[in-house]
Amino acid sequence: LGVAHKAAKVAREIKEAQPDLGIDDVDILCVQIAGLVHDLGHGPFSHQFETFLKRLAKSLPESDPMKKQLDGWRHEDNSVRMFRYLLEENKIDVSLPRKSSRKAPALALTETDLIFIEEAIMGTKAPDRKGRPPEKHFLYEIVNNIESGLDVDKLDYLQRDMDRALGRKDATFERLSLAARVCSVPANPAAQDSRDWKNLSLSQQPAGLSEEGAEEVRMVLCYPEKQAGEAMEVFGHRNSMHDKVYQHRKVLAMDEMVTDALLFAFEIKIGVSDQQGNCLKSTSIAEAALDPAAFTSLDDSVLDLIRCSTLNTPGMRRA
Repeated sequence: LGVAHKAAKVAREIKEAQPDLGIDDVDILCVQIAGLVHDLGHGPFSHQFETFLKRLAKSLPESDPMKKQLDGWRHEDNSVRMFRYLLEENKIDVSLPRKSSRKAPALALTETDLIFIEEAIMGTKAPDRKGRPPEKHFLYEIVNNIESGLDVDKLDYLQRDMDRALGRKDATFERLSLAARVCSVPANPAAQDSRDWKNLSLSQQPAGLSEEGAEEVRMVLCYPEKQAGEAMEVFGHRNSMHDKVYQHRKVLAMDEMVTDALLFAFEIKIGVSDQQGNCLKSTSIAEAALDPAAFTSLDDSVLDLIRCSTLNTPGMRRA
C-alpha cells in the first residue's frame, strides 16, 4: 500500500510540474497498480524463499522437469503470474471503466496497460519494453528503477524498516521523492557529443523523443543537484540496515535454519482451498511455487505445518 501511495504521488507531482510530458490518468493508475502488486510473488520468509528454491533445484536430478523452473524462479516473475491469476480468478475485466473514488474519472485499462504494469514489476530493460513508448520510459523508474536503484519501493521499505527495527521515525524521504523530475540524457553516455548535457536547464532539454532522436536520448528520472546528499543518504541508510538488520549474523543464522527446514520438508503437502473453503487438492511446497492457486495458501505458517506434521521420515525428523 505504501509503495502504491508513493508511486501515484510522485507521478502526479511530475505531471503537474511537467505537463508537456503527456502523463495521463491511466499512466498514473498503472504506476499505482504496479506499486500495489509488485511483491505479490514473494513466498514465505520473503527473499529467503527464493534461496530455498534455488538450493532445492540444485539437489534435483537433471531429469526432473521442475529443476529448471525452480532454478530460474524470481519473485518478480511470480508477481506477474499472481497478478494475472488475481484478475482471472476474480473475473475482473479491466477494460470496463471504473472509478477509484467519487471525484476520480472512470478509467479502463487495455492489454498494453497490463503489459506496462508487468514490465514495471519485472524491471524490463528499455529495448524490450512494449507497454509504453520511449518518451514515457521514465514511468518505469518510479516503482522499480533499474537505472539508479532510487525508487519508491526502496524508499518505502527503508522508511518502514528503520522505524520498526531501529525506532527511527525521521527518515521519511518525502522531500527527495517529490523532487523527482524528468530529463533527457544521452542514450549512450560514452558517445555523447560536445554538448554539455549536465549544464542544460530543464527548459532547454528536449521534452520528448522524436523518431529521429529516439536512438540518441532517453527520458529518465533525475533529482536536483542540491539534493545529491539526500540521495546518497538513502544508500547510506540501506547499507546501515544491511549491517544492523538484514545481514546481521543472527538474522543470517535464522535464515539458514528456515531454509534447511524447508529443504528437509520440501515434499510436505499443503492444502489448496477455494473461496468457500472447500479443499481442492494438496501439493508440495515446491509445486506450490509454480501453481498460482496453491501459492495463495503458502505463507509463513508452513513452519507450523512442518512442526505439527506426523510424517516420520528422516527429512521431516531433521526439519
